[in-house]
Amino acid sequence: MTLTKESSLDLEVISLLEDRQTIHAIKLLRERDNLSLKEAKKKVDDYLQGHPELELADKEPGSGNAIVWIVLVGLAAAAALAVSTHL
Repeated sequence: MTLTKESSLDLEVISLLEDRQTIHAIKLLRERDNLSLKEAKKKVDDYLQGHPELELADKEPGSGNAIVWIVLVGLAAAAALAVSTHL
């Protein structure tokens, strides 16, 4: 386990956080350091608080657009079905 100078998190956990895999980072911390869920989450939250650019990455515009597209495709399919039944 390689620790960074600025935190007690190892590079693999930090890499997971940079890849927006917060849950995996917490799980890895729990397994490696034998921490409770609360302790591991606090370590991750503390790290993210010191690195706001990682927290903002999860909230970039467009990151939640998948649901919008699914709804739009569903509405288009319903409209196409309605039009085809009236022809």
